Amino acid sequence: MAEATVNSSANNDQKAIQPAMEPWMTKTLIIGAGVGAATGLLGAYLLVRNSQNSGLKPTVSPREFVKIALLLLGTIRSVANLWE
Repeated sequence: MAEATVNSSANNDQKAIQPAMEPWMTKTLIIGAGVGAATGLLGAYLLVRNSQNSGLKPTVSPREFVKIALLLLGTIRSVANLWE
């Protein structure tokens, strides 16, 4: 029974430590999600359009996938460092 009290107390302390989400944070997350979704949709649209123009199914090799992933990570890192 004493353990439950300790765990409950620790849980309450963690809740008190967590800062409340400010309105600008929510707005930033929503805008970021929207920009990310729009960018992904645009990339997929361009891939499909190029596939239709060439008459071939779109294929992405593992090497191309790694290149794209590294480019995206670099872009995310650059955005994160804008205000430092």
